[in-house]
Amino acid sequence: MPTDEPSADLVACQSAFQDADTAVVAYVEAIDHGPAEERADGEDQVSRRVVWSEEQADELERLRDARMAALKALWGHPMVVEAMAGGSWMSLHRRLKKAVSAPGW
Repeated sequence: MPTDEPSADLVACQSAFQDADTAVVAYVEAIDHGPAEERADGEDQVSRRVVWSEEQADELERLRDARMAALKALWGHPMVVEAMAGGSWMSLHRRLKKAVSAPGW
């Protein structure tokens, strides 16, 4: 199991993926979580179904594409490929998460 710390470019890949994933989640939540409205009988609250505009759907697709590109860059990084082949991905993944959460990232 490698003890080397993840390289700066690998940490940047992890950070880019996490940022892209956060952007997708935040965008969906911002659009989908509209205010609740009362049912006709007044007994219960239900969330209303939001119909996405074409522009919103296009933006979500753009954000998802960016997330996928970041994921492909992460999974294609030589350190990740080596870790996957050597069975040490979980260790590397933990170190990456720690490195990304460090000040300066």
